[in-house]
Amino acid sequence: MVEEKQFVRLGLVELQQRNAEGDVLQEYAWDKSAPGGIGGLLVAKTSSDIYTYVYNHLGHVQKVLNASGQVVESYQYTPYGQVEGGDFSQQPFGYSTKRSDFASGLVYFGYRFYSPYQRRWLNRDPLQEQGGINLYAYVNGDPLGYVDPDGRNAIFAFAIGAGVDYVVQGAKYYRNTGEWISWDCVDKTDLLWSGLFSVVGPSGISSLKKIFKGLVHGTAAGKNVAKSHLKLQATWQGSKYIHKSASNIGGSPCGCN
Repeated sequence: MVEEKQFVRLGLVELQQRNAEGDVLQEYAWDKSAPGGIGGLLVAKTSSDIYTYVYNHLGHVQKVLNASGQVVESYQYTPYGQVEGGDFSQQPFGYSTKRSDFASGLVYFGYRFYSPYQRRWLNRDPLQEQGGINLYAYVNGDPLGYVDPDGRNAIFAFAIGAGVDYVVQGAKYYRNTGEWISWDCVDKTDLLWSGLFSVVGPSGISSLKKIFKGLVHGTAAGKNVAKSHLKLQATWQGSKYIHKSASNIGGSPCGCN
């Protein structure tokens, strides 16, 4: 049996999913600052429920929560995007926050379809050799260091880690003030650490410690660096619980107007 679906898109992001009669089945709200929507899907609304999302440091959907805060789907991925876990029965977004088809295993990036099992694009690079001599290579063979917003250009994962942190800070600030966070109130240090951690991952922690220890050895700043390292490691674990952190935050806002 063939089921017809229609999609309403704005650029690279999907705003609505409709049936053959044009009735809205699902609609989505996005953070407009997220490159290609990676790590930027905020809310999905259906006729029966509202879903929010938890991402890892690379912008892959790890958990889907319903309006009651219960986990309805959970995913894990290999570096190249093979899914270990849910079947996308509640919602369609997974690896790089892109629409994923569980039956075929394919992921739609906007300009091309990607096959996690083959670790390559199914279509030629629309930029031809401008994107490299291998027209089917995915993120330069480095899925832990790069992401691809639309199927044309790999970008440094730093932007995704920093972007996810920005969304979390914004959610916390909105909960406290009822307003979206201004740039003056953003903790730039947190953005930096989250961005760096998206690039180096757990294996880079020891190297970063050695570098900063040499820079701050014998100074009072050493204490702050030690705290930053603890925060860095917490970011790695806490990235899996962004929704919980944002919804349960307490305390006072930063005081910016």
